[in-house]
Amino acid sequence: MRWIGLTLIGIVAYLGFLVAHLPAAAAYGWVEDQLPARAYGLDGTIWDGRAAAIVDGPRRVDDVAWRIRPWSLLTGTLSTSLEAHIPDGRISGRFDIGINNTLRVRDLRLNAPVDTLLGWAGRGAMTSTAAGRGEVLLRSAYVDGPRLMSADGIINWNNAAITFGGEIPLGNMALRLQPADQGIRGELVTQGGVMDISGTMQLDPSGTFQIRGRIAARDPDNAQAQRLISMLQLANPDGVTEVTITGNLDGSGMRVRQRSG
Repeated sequence: MRWIGLTLIGIVAYLGFLVAHLPAAAAYGWVEDQLPARAYGLDGTIWDGRAAAIVDGPRRVDDVAWRIRPWSLLTGTLSTSLEAHIPDGRISGRFDIGINNTLRVRDLRLNAPVDTLLGWAGRGAMTSTAAGRGEVLLRSAYVDGPRLMSADGIINWNNAAITFGGEIPLGNMALRLQPADQGIRGELVTQGGVMDISGTMQLDPSGTFQIRGRIAARDPDNAQAQRLISMLQLANPDGVTEVTITGNLDGSGMRVRQRSG
């Protein structure tokens, strides 16, 4: 009996060794036909490896490196650290994927041109109207299925500009996100640009949001500011306009209300 027990332990240890050293290229070959993306230049193991590129339709990431924590599987979670380059940008962070379709994100850092980020988000029609660079710094975020339940961090839009009828500079914009009793609260501030924009946002887990903002020209005589005021049809073109936007992240129920501040 002791001999049988030692033999079984040896077999389990050997299998564990094989799994721990399973080449990423071999594992990918088994599931390649079931995946929407294509990986190229795989190296390392399934637990600690690299890919020269991963392509999913128009989306592409390069120099992808991952490290999976095997023991996380015992809790029903796939925990991995990830680093990659995207066009003219970079992403890194830790991602915990649960078997119940949940995702926890920690220490996410994302930096890329705004038009690239809009294209990835499926807002391709807007990529030619926005300029500048986006930066996402999230200490943590929690996603349950399609619902964003909580987020703690900041989203920056640096050297922001829109290009309707010529470029209109908006300066640097920052949206601070914090967990709230019912979802997420955000605060928007701007520095520079032709418009003074500030406001707050409330997002609940269902995806319904409300944005309350104030917008005014820094210099009412500025031609770029006047072009934007005319385009937005602001209620108070010579002073402060208070704006309330409600709707859902899926684009439904969108409503905009304005009044002179």
